[in-house]
Amino acid sequence: RVNKVVEGAVAEFAKLSDSLIEEVERFGPSILEQIDGAIARLKAGNSGPPLDVTLSIRLSNHDRFSRENAAALSRIQSGDCKMD
Repeated sequence: RVNKVVEGAVAEFAKLSDSLIEEVERFGPSILEQIDGAIARLKAGNSGPPLDVTLSIRLSNHDRFSRENAAALSRIQSGDCKMD
């Protein structure tokens, strides 16, 4: 059960988590393809360029999560809510 004061922040956090998981899931196949290519080049006697691996994570709703979180914190700090 989620208190109504933080419902919005919790909902946005769930979306934020989904976004993070999707980014990591897409990274796996991409890096495996790069590693396979590097191994194939080495087997063929070519060293090629070093692997340049970057994991970029874009959280689609970071701004909404931040706003909801700040609003919930403000309501809690102001005493305008009842935390059960």
